[in-house]
Amino acid sequence: YRVAYRNGHGGIVERDTDDPTTLLHELTSEALARGERLEDLTVTRPTLEDVYLELTAGAPPEDGSDE
Repeated sequence: YRVAYRNGHGGIVERDTDDPTTLLHELTSEALARGERLEDLTVTRPTLEDVYLELTAGAPPEDGSDE
């Protein structure tokens, strides 16, 4: 999962996690303690393409050579 939000300086923060519930709890607790809002908060699941690209990143080419 990817959790994204706008920080207090207007920048977008993106964090990847296997457990969005725990991460959201941490983020909202910290924001409440600071008296801030989490602007533009989104949670997205990785697409099949995202997973494929992550799995194949840095993989050697499959051209049959043993180099």
